[in-house]
Amino acid sequence: MKARIPADVEMPDQIFASLSIRQLAIIATDLLVLWGMFEALGHRLHVGTVAILAAPVAAAGLVAVTVRPAGLAAESFLLHGLRHLVGAKTMVPVTEAIPADGPAVGTHIKQVLPLAFPVQDISEDGTIDLGSLGRAVISRASSLNFRLRSEAEQRVLVDGFARVLNSLEGPAQFLIRSERADASELVKSLEERIRTLPNQALGAASLEYARFLRTITSDREVLSRSILVCLKDHRSNDVDAGRLKRRTEEMSSLLREIGVRLTPLDGQQACRAVRRAADPTAPSHPIGCLPGQVVRGVE
Repeated sequence: MKARIPADVEMPDQIFASLSIRQLAIIATDLLVLWGMFEALGHRLHVGTVAILAAPVAAAGLVAVTVRPAGLAAESFLLHGLRHLVGAKTMVPVTEAIPADGPAVGTHIKQVLPLAFPVQDISEDGTIDLGSLGRAVISRASSLNFRLRSEAEQRVLVDGFARVLNSLEGPAQFLIRSERADASELVKSLEERIRTLPNQALGAASLEYARFLRTITSDREVLSRSILVCLKDHRSNDVDAGRLKRRTEEMSSLLREIGVRLTPLDGQQACRAVRRAADPTAPSHPIGCLPGQVVRGVE
């Protein structure tokens, strides 16, 4: 037995003449306003004058029904725009309230608000406690080259990833992030190990390679790409923490079939990932935070 599922499951139902309930409500409201204008002004002004006054109302209703900027309903788009204009433009992670007489940030920004940070605790195994929002587990995924594969291989990869998506039992987020690579620790470790090499020629080659890495990272912007997968459960007890681990293991086995390795992050790695996501422009945190430490902002 097969059932056809529409691609856009969030598309509103069409009630009459390919119009949704929202569109019909806007049209009915617009017609009522136009009828009220003609009833109130029709006997006082010329019909042409009333029509000119009513034209903006009719145009606004037509735009609200037919136009969807950025995939949003016109009234939702307008509401978000108004909130952006009157709201604060800068949010900063802090542990306490910001003083009302605090300094302004920039020349045009007069409001600064605290950034709501839901992470309450990170355990040693990497489980993130989100308080009333549940728990989450972050894993790092390896990448593969899709364009270099043949058409048949690409279909296999797409079908395999479709199986992964169909197996999801809860919210999941895939984050692909490019950031500047910091090779200072690698270069430092390489220079320390050079002294213990038994072969002098190998040591000279390693030292030259370390100099090359230091030069290329200082003169050019070298980017590294990371792929993170976050699984979340809205419940927050220990049983659900085990369920998150099982979901991670199931996804890992499915991704392994298409050549992708999924590695869960431990407490230190998860803390660094959360800090980097909260403030990407902040300097790197080599220590991050201790497992079990409450995370409320970026230091």
